[in-house]
Amino acid sequence: MGQDVKITLDPTLEERFVNKCKSLEMDVEEVVSKLIEQFVEGQSVLEAQEFADGLTVREYLDLPEEEKDALWSKWEKVAEQQVGYIVKDAKPDALPPR
Repeated sequence: MGQDVKITLDPTLEERFVNKCKSLEMDVEEVVSKLIEQFVEGQSVLEAQEFADGLTVREYLDLPEEEKDALWSKWEKVAEQQVGYIVKDAKPDALPPR
């Protein structure tokens, strides 16, 4: 059906890719095939990447809005604890700068 396709990668990138596949005990050909399949089907490769709190991008996007809101509330509280309030409320009698 098809013709053979040869993909040339930067040698450093190729080495990193092969090493990553080995460390995850995944077959290089299978990973490449799956990535191409996802691309052809219009799926984002990023969907499988970790987003936050152990969720992948796809898992996060599939959550109901209530659960997303709860996560964002949690993350906002953590951020406030880490950095504190950056914006302070202005007093009612405050004057704008001249």
